[in-house]
Order: sequence, then structure tokens, then C-alpha cells
Amino acid sequence: MNNGFSEHQCEEYFENNIQALIQVAPSSTAHGPAAIPFVLNKNTNKKYPSWDEMFKELVDFKKINGHMNVVVRSGLLGKWVNSQRYQYRSLRKGKYSPVTIYRRELLESIGFAVICQPSTPPWDQRFQELVGFKKINGHVNVPQRHGPLGKWVSHQRTQDHRLQEGKQSLMTNERREKLGSIGFDFCGRTGQPWVQRFQELVDFKKNNGHTNVSTNSKLLRKWVVTQRYQYRLLKEGKYSPLTRGDRFKKLESIGFSFNIYKK
Repeated sequence: MNNGFSEHQCEEYFENNIQALIQVAPSSTAHGPAAIPFVLNKNTNKKYPSWDEMFKELVDFKKINGHMNVVVRSGLLGKWVNSQRYQYRSLRKGKYSPVTIYRRELLESIGFAVICQPSTPPWDQRFQELVGFKKINGHVNVPQRHGPLGKWVSHQRTQDHRLQEGKQSLMTNERREKLGSIGFDFCGRTGQPWVQRFQELVDFKKNNGHTNVSTNSKLLRKWVVTQRYQYRLLKEGKYSPLTRGDRFKKLESIGFSFNIYKK
């Protein structure tokens, strides 16, 4: 039976109105499982915008606003844009998506692919924000409540701790060197000051006769591992916090084992 819809029109209708089209009947009746009727929206004469019409509306939105970040709560266009993002990402991952080659090319022609990328700024961009913060405030101890930058700074400390413990980490030597070059405090304000940790190491040597801290003293052990890592950076001619004050000389004065891992 010809219902007056072409195949393309049916696809458009189902894509835009799937939630309004389906109504589920009770799960069972006295005579057995109930049928699940498929009921069209009561207002069958209502005209829904086609994909091309919504695309044109997005183009107009960009001309007026200079971007395509339409919020979902803004109405039909916002919901449509959100749907296209999801479908576009699915297409890029090789999954099924209603976005055809034609539609993809149209979306990409207005820069739609850009707003489908992860919203987290690149590492270097956050680093430059931190540099700007230091110029204004004179330090890089951004509190976590400061917003995205504060959370990023806290995340760098977490990743650095993982690196020092030999765990999988997003922190690299290059990133660590860049952070160190602007005086980044890898321990944070809540960390024990260097001098206090050093005194703990002095006491450890008095009791044990050496500076090879065992895993029984986790915090001091972690600090010792960090000092060895910073020594390797120093020997490679890279920035190292050991150059601050007389840290290196103090460690040398107690016979600190810098090259414990050297064969």
C-alpha cells in the first residue's frame, strides 16, 4: 500500500521523531502477550523540518553568532546539533551512523568537525595559561577551586606522582622539564617541605646507616626516588629542582646514593 511517503521522507521522519512515534502497550493480557502497536503521532499533518532545512538553520545560526555551539536547551536546533555530533562521532569511529557522505561533507564544509572534537584544551594551551597566571600572581600554586586551570594543575601533580612511582602516566620528561622551568611545585602546598623530608632522611640514616629507604616508609621512599630522578635530569643538563638553594650539596653531605640504579 502506498502511504504517500518516499523512502527518503520516511527516513527523515523516523530520524527526527522516533520518540514520538512509538507507544508501548501493556506487556501482557489475559489471553497472552499483548501486541505492541505502532502508533503514529496524533498530529499526522504536522510538518517536521528535513535534515537539509535544519542544516540551513545551523548555517544561519553560525552567520549570526560566529560559532555552532548551539546548546541543547535552546530548542529544536540545539537537539538536532547534539544528535549530529553523536552521529558524526559514530561515523568517525567506523560505527553505523545516519550521517551519509553527502551530509558529512556539508557538515565539514562549515567546520562542524571542530566542535565534535574533545572540549579539553591541549596540554600546551593549559601550560601557557599557567605561565600567564604566574605573570599576574608571581607563583604557579593555582588553587583547585580556581576552575579548569586549578584542576589541571592538580592533575599534573597526580600524573607526576604516578611517574615517580613507575606507574603509567601522562606526564613526560619534556612536560616535567617545562613545568620545572617556571618553578612548578610538584608536591603542592599540602606536600611536606623539602627540608623536612631531608631531615627525615638524616634521621633514617642515623638509625639504619644508609639512605636506601625501604618501602616501609612510603612517603620518604617516594621523596628519595624523586631526588634520584631529579639528579638524572641534572646530569643530562636539563632543569632540575636540585639546583634550588643547596639541595644537591645537602644530599651529598650525608652520602646520599644518587646512582642506586646504575649498573
